Amino acid sequence: MFKDNVDDESGSERNSDAEHTRRSYLTRTAATATALGIGTGAIGTAAANEDKKKDKKTDDKKKDEFENGDDVIEIDECTTITEPGNYLLTDDLEGESGEACIVIEASDVVFDGNGQTITSTSVIFNGDEQISIPTGDGVFVFGDNVTIRNLAVEATRDGIIYEGVTDGCIADNTISNNNISGFRLVDSTNTTVTRNTFTNNGVGILLKESEENLVNENMVTETRNDGIALLNSNNNDVDDNTTETGRLFGIRLSNSNDNSVTNNSLADNRLGPCTVIGSTGNTFSGNDPECEGIDQGGPGTPAY
Repeated sequence: MFKDNVDDESGSERNSDAEHTRRSYLTRTAATATALGIGTGAIGTAAANEDKKKDKKTDDKKKDEFENGDDVIEIDECTTITEPGNYLLTDDLEGESGEACIVIEASDVVFDGNGQTITSTSVIFNGDEQISIPTGDGVFVFGDNVTIRNLAVEATRDGIIYEGVTDGCIADNTISNNNISGFRLVDSTNTTVTRNTFTNNGVGILLKESEENLVNENMVTETRNDGIALLNSNNNDVDDNTTETGRLFGIRLSNSNDNSVTNNSLADNRLGPCTVIGSTGNTFSGNDPECEGIDQGGPGTPAY
């Protein structure tokens, strides 16, 4: 619950609309998805947009250095944040089935995890061996200019989701053992994903229908699908990440154009450092092993 006396001025109509939007996402069946297409042709060598990259890193530094100050609102249970402000998690939380534990509907929010952990309830399936399937998400963000930092998320469906967001930032989080993705960015722009550690997630970092975002200096290992995946996402920078020891590819671009993929460590991914499908105008340089960025025409995109 909120420890400070913060009035909720959102109104019943606004809450109803937000709840409808949130539930419409949470009720989707994550286990079904179609391959996003097979393409042919050579990848271009378009120059990276250095000014855009510099601006994003500057914005990230400003957000990361912002201090909570004296007006911190403490949280010790799963809740929905509807007001701007600075929030501090003071206890480990376990979310309910089919829901996100923390939902951030407001803009201009800093959510500091304070080293605490968010998990989800799970369903146990008995067969030849017991399988535990998480039933809820960690954090779901709809607001603009929302920063999440210093948080651990584990054993959820999707660890952290940003949907329809501008100017977001997730930094210095530890995200592990999540069933579908560690971090999912949907229909969002100018969001920075930096210095996070992703271990043993379905896919580490997933960008879907998102443009002009920065993914840099993340550690992504032991993914059960791809390390970093861009689906229908253009003009993004994926730089200086380590994405290694995954079961599929280090980086996947599917129907995604004019992205910059530079200086990433992509070693020991089972199917190779990268795959490019139906995508053009992407720039690959300084990666190890080097990823040539040639459109491979398949295989299709896994179900994320």
